[in-house]
Amino acid sequence: MIIFGTKGTSALLGVLFFVCRVCGNEAAQRLVKHRRWFTLFFIPVIPYSTKHVYTCAYCGSGTELDAEAAGRFQADAEHAAATRGGPQQQG
Repeated sequence: MIIFGTKGTSALLGVLFFVCRVCGNEAAQRLVKHRRWFTLFFIPVIPYSTKHVYTCAYCGSGTELDAEAAGRFQADAEHAAATRGGPQQQG
């Protein structure tokens, strides 16, 4: 008997503070990488879907980004964290 299925994982890639396009408030915008995996015997084997979404911490609205824009967002977040002396995110 073979047991297979799917599993989703999420990873926080960075946080920036800027004005939300939806609510108009300056709030933390969190970039999260969502991946869907094909699993075999409950072990993630093959990733088949990847999305990058930034979400407003104030209103909760999310906007999907392409990989290039997500890379720029993550680089800006790492630069901002280094500038203010905060912890840097690992991806």
